[in-house]
Amino acid sequence: MDQSSPAAGLVAVCVLGIGGSVAALAFLWLELRRRFHQARTLSGALALVLGLGSAVSFFAGQPAEIWGASAALASVCATAFVLHFSSVRKAIAWFASPTAVWGIVLVAAPASAILLAWSLNQADECPIPPAPLLVDREEVPQFHLVTDAGRRLPVYNLIVAQSATEFEEAFIAERHFACRVIRTGDPDPTHNCHGWVFTQGRFALRPEDVEEILADNHYEKVTDPQPGDLIIYRNLDGQIEHTGLVRSVIAGEIVLIESKWGPLGRFLHAPEDQPYGTDYAYYRSPRPGHLVTIVEEPRSP
Repeated sequence: MDQSSPAAGLVAVCVLGIGGSVAALAFLWLELRRRFHQARTLSGALALVLGLGSAVSFFAGQPAEIWGASAALASVCATAFVLHFSSVRKAIAWFASPTAVWGIVLVAAPASAILLAWSLNQADECPIPPAPLLVDREEVPQFHLVTDAGRRLPVYNLIVAQSATEFEEAFIAERHFACRVIRTGDPDPTHNCHGWVFTQGRFALRPEDVEEILADNHYEKVTDPQPGDLIIYRNLDGQIEHTGLVRSVIAGEIVLIESKWGPLGRFLHAPEDQPYGTDYAYYRSPRPGHLVTIVEEPRSP
C-alpha cells in the first residue's frame, strides 16, 4: 500500500492551492475577454495533460495526494471544456457556465489546499487497530519493597506475549499520539509505570500497592504541580491506573509529564496526552525522591 509523506502532501497543496488558483484566474480572464475558442482549446489540453499525468502517477505507485490533486484539476478542466459547447450548456442549468465553474474553483482550490494542509498536521491513522497486548505478572520472590512505615510489598516482572515494539508503533498511530508525545525510552517489559517511578525500573508494581506507598511515604495531593511531583491517574472506580513524574512547569500552567506506558516505552507528554484517561491529580512528599527501599531476601543455605 502506498504511504503518504509530508513531501507528497506539500505537492498536493501546491497543485491545488497555487495551480488551481492560477488556472482559475487565467480562465476567468479568457472568459471575461470573450476569448471562448482559446479557453476551450486550453482547457481541453490542460485536462488531457493533467489526466495523463495523474494516470501515470497512479500506476507508478505514487501517493494518493499527488495523483489525486492532478485528477481533481483535470476533472475541472474537462468540465470547462465540455461546457464550451452550446448544446451541452443548454442541457444543464445556467449556473454551470465556464465562468461559474472557474469562479467556484477560485474559491474551492485554496480552501481545499488549506483543508489538506490542516489534515497533514494530524496524526496518521493506523488502518487496523492493534490486537490487545497480552501482559501478565510474575512475582520476584527474591526481593520485596519496604515503605517508610515498614510495610512489605511484593515486586514483579511483566511477561508480554508478543513484541512490545511492534505493538507500540501501531498503538501510537491508532491513538493519534504520533505528533503529541516524545519518546524518552524504548519498550521494556520488565517493569511498568509504577515500577519505573518507585524502583527506578527494576521491577513492576501492582496499582493497589501504589496506594500503600502514597499513604506510608506521606504523599499529599497538591494543586500547584512542581517538577519532581507525582501525577496519578485513576479509573472511573477511583482505582490507580497510571503513575508519572512532572518534569517541567511553564508559567504555572503548561505541565510536561514523563511516564512509562506499561511494558511499552517512556514518553514526554502533556497530562491529557496519554491512554489512561482524564482523572488525574498531583502528589508531593517531603521525603527526598520517590525510590522505595528494595530488600533482597537472604538466600537459603
